[in-house]
Amino acid sequence: MNNWNIQNLLRIGFAIPLTMIILMGSFAYWQFGIIDQDVSMMADSDTPLMLKINSVESGILTLRRYEKDFLLNIGKPEKQKSYLAKFADQVKMSQENIKEIQTAIAGDDELDRAILKASQQLTLDLNNYVKVFDSVAARIQADPSLTIPQANKLMAEGKAYTYNMEKNRLFILQAVEEMFTTTVAATKESLIFAENSIIGSILTTLVLIL
Repeated sequence: MNNWNIQNLLRIGFAIPLTMIILMGSFAYWQFGIIDQDVSMMADSDTPLMLKINSVESGILTLRRYEKDFLLNIGKPEKQKSYLAKFADQVKMSQENIKEIQTAIAGDDELDRAILKASQQLTLDLNNYVKVFDSVAARIQADPSLTIPQANKLMAEGKAYTYNMEKNRLFILQAVEEMFTTTVAATKESLIFAENSIIGSILTTLVLIL
């Protein structure tokens, strides 16, 4: 009878630490799964989105540069023609980039409707800027006697649209950066939990062996 009790106690003594090891190991495995998901999201979604948002700024600056080059070449139709072609190509690239941003935002549950609306406003402001430039360009081509200061004055409305684009770009970027920072913090927390679980499993195993 005593032998039976001792055997049961030994079994229980081994079973409890073993159960703890299994539980802590399972918890660590689960945490690493969360970490993998978070890292994948940052690498495949958040980081590319931030790069695309930043590229909106470079797109605006490129358009403004071609606008300036066009105005500086008043009276030189061949040069103006080449800048118009470059301007049109950049418009297409900017439109495609903004469309990809809108798609990414629409598919992200962590970004609210205000962010999506701001991204949609980027398209509206870009299109309005292009309309102003096309109108001014056509007027300059029809009347080469216009001076650069006069042309710049005609572009005032268009410039306002680019300023609004930059304001909305920064608003969107801030929201995405905050989301990225939150994901990084959560990943670090999950990693700490996983490390503690592994350490706990190792210590429990050592106690069991000793």
